[in-house]
Amino acid sequence: STCIVLHICSKLQESMVTIHCPEPSCREQLSPQQCQLILPKQTLEEWCLALAEADIPSSQRFYCPFNDCSALLLKDVPEEGSSRGLAAVSIKSSECPECKRLFCAQCRVPWHAGLDCADLEKLSPSEKDKDDLMLFRLAKEKEWQRCEKCG
Repeated sequence: STCIVLHICSKLQESMVTIHCPEPSCREQLSPQQCQLILPKQTLEEWCLALAEADIPSSQRFYCPFNDCSALLLKDVPEEGSSRGLAAVSIKSSECPECKRLFCAQCRVPWHAGLDCADLEKLSPSEKDKDDLMLFRLAKEKEWQRCEKCG
């Protein structure tokens, strides 16, 4: 059983969720249910979570934009013929259920209050830090203009 546990752990570390029996002549696919009595609880939970995540189409998932969180989040995909699509467009900020921080639901970056997504996109990477964003919000609020000569 130790061999199976090590085999499963190594496959999970390789981001593989479909795991077959390690015996070369056997092509049996293993399942968390079959292995629950021999696997450590954390490994079993990790495998089940990885299988659940693999079932979500990549077009419907994204991750919290905060590097220290990166929780799996689902896009709000309206059903065909529903009016939810119209409501979803008006949603700007969203809260990550894991880390409780706000992010922009449209461009999927940390929340940029006072700047719309188009204005944020125009900024260079060096202008997107917290202090610069506060300055840009203030400039927009006060309707300051950039110098045409020096930018």
